[in-house]
This record gives sequence, C-alpha cells and structure tokens, in this order.
Amino acid sequence: MKNTKLTLVIRFFSIAILIFVSMPSPVAGAGACGTGTWTPGNLEIHHINIGQGDATLIVGPGGKSLLFDAGESNWNSSAKAQIIASYMETVLGCTSLDYVVISHFHLDHIGYVGYGGLWYLVEKQGFSVGTTLVRDYNSYLGDVSGTFTNWKGYLEGAGNARLNPVTAVDGAGQVDLGSGVTFNIVAHDGNGAIIAGRFNGDASPPSENDYSIGAVLSYGAFDEWIGGDLDGQYEIGGFGYTYHDIELSAAPEVGDVDVYKVNHHASTHSSSNTFVNQLDPEVSIVTVGDNNPYGHPTQPVMDRLLATSTVYMTERGNTSTNIGSAIVAGNIVIKTSDGATYTVNGTPYAATEPVRTDVDGDGYFAEVDIDDNDPDSIPAPNGGCGPVYQTCSVYCQATAGQVLINEILPAPSSGGSEWVELYNTTNSTINIGYCYIDDIAGGSAAYQIPPATLIPSHGFWTLDRTNYFNNTGDEARFLKENASTILDLYAFGNTGQDLSWYRLPDGGTWAASPTASPTKGARNAPAFADVPLTYWAESYIERLYNAGVTGGCLSNPLSYCPENQVTRAQMAVFLLKGIHGSSFAPPDVGISTGFADVPASYWAAPWIKQLAAEGITGGCGDGKYCPDSPVTRAQMAVFLLKSKNGVVFTPPAAIGNFYDVPVGYWADKWIEELAREGITGGCGGGNYCPDAPVTRAQMAVFLVKTFNLP
Repeated sequence: MKNTKLTLVIRFFSIAILIFVSMPSPVAGAGACGTGTWTPGNLEIHHINIGQGDATLIVGPGGKSLLFDAGESNWNSSAKAQIIASYMETVLGCTSLDYVVISHFHLDHIGYVGYGGLWYLVEKQGFSVGTTLVRDYNSYLGDVSGTFTNWKGYLEGAGNARLNPVTAVDGAGQVDLGSGVTFNIVAHDGNGAIIAGRFNGDASPPSENDYSIGAVLSYGAFDEWIGGDLDGQYEIGGFGYTYHDIELSAAPEVGDVDVYKVNHHASTHSSSNTFVNQLDPEVSIVTVGDNNPYGHPTQPVMDRLLATSTVYMTERGNTSTNIGSAIVAGNIVIKTSDGATYTVNGTPYAATEPVRTDVDGDGYFAEVDIDDNDPDSIPAPNGGCGPVYQTCSVYCQATAGQVLINEILPAPSSGGSEWVELYNTTNSTINIGYCYIDDIAGGSAAYQIPPATLIPSHGFWTLDRTNYFNNTGDEARFLKENASTILDLYAFGNTGQDLSWYRLPDGGTWAASPTASPTKGARNAPAFADVPLTYWAESYIERLYNAGVTGGCLSNPLSYCPENQVTRAQMAVFLLKGIHGSSFAPPDVGISTGFADVPASYWAAPWIKQLAAEGITGGCGDGKYCPDSPVTRAQMAVFLLKSKNGVVFTPPAAIGNFYDVPVGYWADKWIEELAREGITGGCGGGNYCPDAPVTRAQMAVFLVKTFNLP
C-alpha cells in the first residue's frame, strides 16, 4: 500500500511537470502593466528596430497599449518576435496588449504562423490581446501568399480566441487609448480606390500592400500617420501583382501631420509627391534593414522626405542611396506629455496645426492641387489609374476578344426571362462597366452595363431581359461605351422555347444548333470526356487545350488522362509549345538526337533534341535523356523556370520555405523561386513533395501559370 501511494505521488508530480513544461513561456520577469519604463501621462510611440520589417508599440497617457504590426525577416524564424517581446515587456512591465493592428498580411509585418511574429508573441511568449483589427480579406482579396493563407486559417481557428479579431472600419471608434488620444482609421481595403472583389486567381491582382490599414494618431496638436505598406503608384509589377495609388485617396483624409511613419519602407511604390507634400511632416521615420535586397530606401523617396522633414531611420538600409542628413537611430521613440511639444529620441520638436490653403474645399492643399480653384480638378494618380480594379473613367474598358458573347436564350417559356451571357476569355478580371449589350441595330433599346461590373478570369456575367430578342431571329451585340462600336456579336435564327445558342468550349466556336440544356452563368461543357466540370484542374486543362498546347491523350472519345504521370518526352513537347506557341514544330532530327537512349526514330526525338539545343536540358546523365521516365516536381521547377526566364537564369539562394525541401536540397532555390513567382503553392501542409512525379493535371496548372496562357 505504501509503495502504491508513492507511485501515485510520483505520477502526480510527473504529470504536473509535463503540464508546466508544455505551457507557453512568458517573457522573463513579466509583471504588472505600468511598471515598465513608460511614464504615466505620456503618449509614447516606439518604432522598434527589427531591421527590414515593422513593429510599433503605442502607449496612451493612461497606459493603454496598441501594437501596430510584428514582422519577421524570415518565414521560419521568431528572432524578431523575441526582440519585440522583450522590448514591449520592458516598456509596459507586462505581457498584455489592449489592441493589435495587422496592417496587412506580409511576412515583414506579421510573421509566419507556427514560427514567429504575432503568433510567437501570443503562443510562445504568453502575450494576451484584447482586440485585433484586421482588414476585410473576405470582401477584398488580391495577391495571396502562404503568409496570408496561414494567418487566415489561424484567425478563423485556434487564434480566434487568443486575438479576438474584428474587421477594421473607418473612424476613431474602434480604439480607445485614453482621454485626448484618437486613433482614426482612414484607410483600409484599398480605401475605396479598389473595387470590392476576390481577385486572387487573376494573373496580376492588386498587391496585398494596396489593402493596408492606415491611421492618424492624434493627441492635442500632435499627429502621426502610420500606414503599413500603403501604395502610392500604379504599376503592373513583375511578381504577379499590381500596385495602385491608394495614397491619393487617403491624402485628403490624413491632412497635415507632424510625424510621417513612411509607407512601405520608402520604396519607389510609395510616398508619392502628392502624399508627402499633402502631409508636409516635420519628422519622417523610415523602418528599414541594412543590406536589404529591395533597395530600400530608394533615392527619389529619400530626396522627397529630406526636402520637408528631419528623417530618422532604424538602420542604414541601401548603401547606394544618399541619405544626406538622415539620422540612423536604431529604435525610434516619440514622447509627448501635452500634445504641444514632443521629442524624438530626446530631441525636442513643437507640434503644429498650420493653416493650409484649400480654396476649393476638395481636401487637397494648394501644394498638391493643380488648380485649387476648381473642386473637380484634383491630383492625378501616380502612374495612372488601373482600369481593371479601379473605376477610372466612364469608358468601357474591354477590348475586342477579351469578353465574348457566350450563350443566348432568346425565347423562354411563359414567365421566364430571356438572357445573354458574356464570357471572359482572359486570365485576369475584366471591368465591363459602361459597355453596352444590344440586339440588332434599330431594335430594343441598348442596355448599358453598370460601373464597376466585373467578370472574373474565365468567368461569366449574364443579363436578364423581357421582350428583348425576336424569337424568329435576331442579333446579340456587345458594344463599346458609344453603343455602336462592336466588340462581339452573334446572329441567330428562329429559335424554339427554352433553347439556347452556345459556344463550345466556352469562348470557342458557336454550335450549329441550340441546346435544350442551357448552362446560364456556367461552363457549357468540358473539352475532355474524362475531365468533368467538377474536376479540380478542369479550367486549367481546358485553357491548355484552348491554347493548342495539348490535344489530349486519346481522340475517341477526346480524353486528357489527368492522373497519368508526365514523361520527360511529353514534357519536351509541352515546354516547347509553351515557349513558342501551339503552331511550333521543331526541325527535323537528322541522323542523331545527341542522346544514347533516344534514337532518331523515337516519336518525340525532334522535340527532345530541340529542348537540349535551347539549353533547357542536358539530359539525365551519362549521355542519356531518359525519355520514358516520369518528371518529378523538383525537376519540373528547373524546367519551367528556365523556359520562362531564360537558360542563364539563376534563382537567389534558398531560405527553406517548404518543410520537405531543406536548404541544401539540389533544387531548393528553384523550388522556392517557383513559389515566389506564384506558379506553385506546394502540395499542401507547407510541403512541396519534390520527388513526387508530376501528373498531367498538375502539368496543366504549371504550364498555364508559367506561360500565362489565356
């Protein structure tokens, strides 16, 4: 009995130790809030130096706290979170935050779930959070990364109870930092400059930066702007996304400030002339890392900032940029006790509320307004206006061939609606606002499509009408904004009830007769008998077929064999057609292919020889090509990137983005570059499956994304 009791005691303490060890590790020495270095009565803003990333701690006069971003330099690291945690505990005296703001979902602003950033602060360092403000990523979604995907899952799952996320809205009602302090959110989700929608499947969707949350922090006469990576330029980037000038719409809402926390680390895509001169700061703060690969800060932005303000930098950044009188300061701390004066790392400044001229009342000061006597004359967007995701004009943005009439039901049975369906043939969302749909000239009145009407990539839009088309024959027309310039038309004959005229496949040739099985707003039919419309890669396989890159694996019935493995011989054909187009045919093979295992009579001999001649392959070793061997996902990464970027292309060094592709794996940098360019997201669970063979379905996705096939 005595031994039994002793065993139970030992088991009890063993379990207790295990529970204790498995608990999150709080910051050492965490105590009561208000016992840190923060001075009661002060508004303090701590721009924490974490190199190429952002983390700002704000403490109100009564001790309420807000953390704006918590970035990391590497996806699989918690190094910056540990710096942030220690710093905040020193200032606050505790591990409790009243508010967190996630400006946007990029690694250098929020870290990676499972490793660092904000996740590490709450899961490993024991920080508690009252409310977390996030942007409305369900209604506004552009470029998507693994960082975003993992954060979305965490916020909607295990992290929901820890972070208590709410969607950010305009105004000062969501954050209370104490008496006299306002945190006024003026920008989020594109700030009205970006049309609502989920564009993550497009070829060049809006940048995640476009959606950054931005706010003006005020106390008395003191004002500071802080806005993540908000963009200030329209440019179709080379990384699979598009920047837009969001600063233009935010500028009149921000007005004059004392301190400008510089957008996007002083990149060329931010801090436009309009924005900087509208804010006219006395102090600018650049959070930047030494020797960063992005060239931050850029020279034009530094020149702009130095012309109006004293510039503080957390680190030196790009050494080729002349930073002039800028002060490299490490952590940058702003303090004010009265809102009339403030200090930056101890240097005193006076907070001001200058009288600025805005004669026409359009919100833009005379310094940036090209005609301050005309409220309709405002600054132009930097780089122009993006016609796809912004409403830029009263003009139809579609061009001939982009959007086609795809299906028409002209004669419904009693009580039904006539309809016409449009189809987007491209791999990007198309704005068809202000375009017209009409029947034959002189018939029913033309219908103008409402502004900001979007058709997603390879998607549909339908118009329902009553008594619009003639059952005995008519013409459906898709027109420009003048209601006369024809973008597409289809003339049909006498039509029975509930029959539709249709293209097959979508965007293809019109069928010779109407069908009794209309597919309003949906695919008309799959191209291949073994690839149903519900198959996960159906749209990519059909795009590959429409582009002429594949004719399938069987002709009767037409089949694609989506689960079959791709051989190295088949790959040669796929790649060369992707590079040169569907009509490409390689030269005759001659007497030799150059590979011992590929005789001149082999079915793909000319293709294999040409692939080697273009430098994309050197074979599989020992003078062989291994034509019938399956292609692995690792091999495919190299083939695709050389085909896309040229044979002399070499990716940057790997950092270990996939769990199953360690740094040092033979194709590590090629695989990470393939992900960086948006061609793959891996095989699931943070893995890439490098040694798995590529299926024909996977190949369709790879090829469509690599060669941007419509």
